[in-house]
Amino acid sequence: GASRDALVAAVQEAGYEIDDPDDDPASPGRAARSNATPAARPLPSSSGGPRVVLEVAGMTCAACVGSVERALRAVAGVRTVEVSLPTERATVTLEGAFEAPGAIDAALVEAVEGAGYSATNAAGGTGEGELTREREAAERRLAHVSEARRRLVVSAALTVPVFGLAMGAEMLLGMELPRWTGWLQGILTSAVMLVPGRAIFAMALRQTRHGSANMDSLVALGTAASWTASVISLVRGGPLYFESAATIITLVLLGRFLEARAKGRASEAIRALLDRAPRRAHRIEEGEVERDIPLDQVAVGDLLRVRPGEMVPADGAIVSGESSIDEALMTGESLPVTRSRDDAVIGGTNNTVGSFVMRAEQVGDQTRLAAIVRLVLHAQSSRAPVQRLADRVAAIFVPLVLAVALATAALWAFADPGRPWPEILLPAVAVLVIACPCAMGLATPTAVVVGTGRAAQRGILIRDAAALERAHAVSCVVFDKTGTLTEGKAAVRALHPAPGVTRDELLAAAAAVEGPSEHPIARAIVDAARESGLALAAAEGFRARVGHGAEARVAGQHCRVGRFDFVAELAPPPAELPPPAPGSTAVAVAASARHLGAIELADPLRPTSAAALESLAEQGIETVLLTGDHPEVAGRVATELGIGRVVAGILPDGKVDAIEEMARDGGVIAMVGDGLNDAPALAAAEVGIAMGSGTDVAMETAAITLTGSDPRGVGEAIALSRATLRVIRQNLFWAFAYNIIGIPVAAAGLLNPMIAAAAMAASSVLVVSNSLRLRAMRIAAAPPSTRNIS
Repeated sequence: GASRDALVAAVQEAGYEIDDPDDDPASPGRAARSNATPAARPLPSSSGGPRVVLEVAGMTCAACVGSVERALRAVAGVRTVEVSLPTERATVTLEGAFEAPGAIDAALVEAVEGAGYSATNAAGGTGEGELTREREAAERRLAHVSEARRRLVVSAALTVPVFGLAMGAEMLLGMELPRWTGWLQGILTSAVMLVPGRAIFAMALRQTRHGSANMDSLVALGTAASWTASVISLVRGGPLYFESAATIITLVLLGRFLEARAKGRASEAIRALLDRAPRRAHRIEEGEVERDIPLDQVAVGDLLRVRPGEMVPADGAIVSGESSIDEALMTGESLPVTRSRDDAVIGGTNNTVGSFVMRAEQVGDQTRLAAIVRLVLHAQSSRAPVQRLADRVAAIFVPLVLAVALATAALWAFADPGRPWPEILLPAVAVLVIACPCAMGLATPTAVVVGTGRAAQRGILIRDAAALERAHAVSCVVFDKTGTLTEGKAAVRALHPAPGVTRDELLAAAAAVEGPSEHPIARAIVDAARESGLALAAAEGFRARVGHGAEARVAGQHCRVGRFDFVAELAPPPAELPPPAPGSTAVAVAASARHLGAIELADPLRPTSAAALESLAEQGIETVLLTGDHPEVAGRVATELGIGRVVAGILPDGKVDAIEEMARDGGVIAMVGDGLNDAPALAAAEVGIAMGSGTDVAMETAAITLTGSDPRGVGEAIALSRATLRVIRQNLFWAFAYNIIGIPVAAAGLLNPMIAAAAMAASSVLVVSNSLRLRAMRIAAAPPSTRNIS
């Protein structure tokens, strides 16, 4: 009515187009969506609006993250900003569409540079595919680790003689060293500060010019103070502290090397995904000539040769050949599956044996693999709500530390006026060095990076860090039935042959009649016959009777398959046939005047549904079955799986009401579904979980998507969320405890600045290493059971 028209007008006025399936059920857009194969359909983007992703260089701590976020939020048109220290990325969501996107990109880059850091658009404007760009970004991160190693080696080589001259010679030789050795220490220490430590001082100077400060500012100020005091003492003949300055920088560089290497290990899940995209493809051109081309040059409609052992280069369909393909990452299938002509294939899956030619249907950024990479990167760059406390502390941390260091020097000068001023500076230097906000900045995001990466390896795609955090509190999981706990399609459940008829005769006769039909029940009967290895006779004169069944001549006999009253017109059923089980559908079969029996069909349970329910029960999570199906059918499924609570026979809006009612009773509700009618309930639940075999709308609505059709992923996702939140809390505890204990100890003069530097480096490495434990987390998954036709 009028309200609907007003809504449409408002959306169009905002600059967007309307694609309403209610306007034209037969519209091409809707048909394309309904006919899309799971292999060819990209997973949804998690963007809430136009987004710009920037690669930011120079961030070293939580204070850096805060500076970049404040600078980006100040740009007109920016809605939200999320900056990730481990991934070194800033994700900016904009208010709306921009006529000149290049202008907003330039404004964002300028804002970051204005804060003292460097930034580039992750898209790069190169025209390269997203997978190629991400692979190059991963290679740059590896190069960063190599550069960090080189700086550490040079710094250590220069520091060892300084430390030896200052500490070792006098203690070991029992003699006072010549004064010229002090000048040598000064020269070597200056080299440490100007060569491997140059980046620290350069960043500190940039921060000072822009009126801000970060960890580099603290380290630079502390080491500069120690170096200056030593130079003055060298001239006046006092004690030297060159070894403190050199050792502090070396230990800081050691921490950064270990941190860079650990962050690289945390991102291994993304690298593993990127490695699934081959760099080149074999395109078949005119005259059947094969030519190797870069992956970015593959276009829709290209014919591509895929050889044994190669990764499939794009989403598409096989046009010739047959092979066995490992699709574990995309579909959750543990064993390779056989694919032949007209079968869909997924880019990034592994062709184990056999060679085939495929037609590319989704290429580059439109492939399912690219969508998964995009979703995982977004999740790893997002901010978890639990990080809010660390963000508030980081905003004032560096200025507060500077104030504490000045107060420490002033108090020592007041308490001991006769103390040499270089010694008065040492406690202040220790405060500056030990008060590193790195651990606070890494505590949450490294756990999120590792946790979401681990989930992706298990076929669990988590939309963002907030969804990961919400999932840990789930107390009740509500399952849809069809396509979630069941296969979502008819299958032969039991065969009931009439007296004197064998099971094979019954199934073969029904399959022969149904061979030409496309009806779901017909396909289930034909599939069951083929699985049993039965040879099917040709059907002549096939005729489908809508609402009744089908009939044809098979081996000279008039045969019917369908409703009992329809088949009874040809041959009445014997009294011995048992009634179908509750929730099942039965079709009768007759040949000429002989009734052959009945075939019972049902939507079978997924082989892993029982294990999925057991896993949730072990975690103390209640399960509910919520379905629009008949109560008898729902009751049978619930009984087989041991689900105590069933809500059946309700419409999609009734599912929303049921979810909201459960939420009012207390607890956090998760909804699991796969269909279009599940989308409202997925949105209503605190945590929506979509099966990857379902519709686009369901996956766009859900916070978590399972790439395959295995419901065990629900329990795995919740278990992984709980483990990740546990690690985050541990990290935050140690990050805060380190500073709460370390700063007072350093201010009291009980901590040598060199030890403070070692402790500072250790704190960051401890946090990242604790997060890396999630990579080795064991996620229990019961083996699938087998069910036979009886």
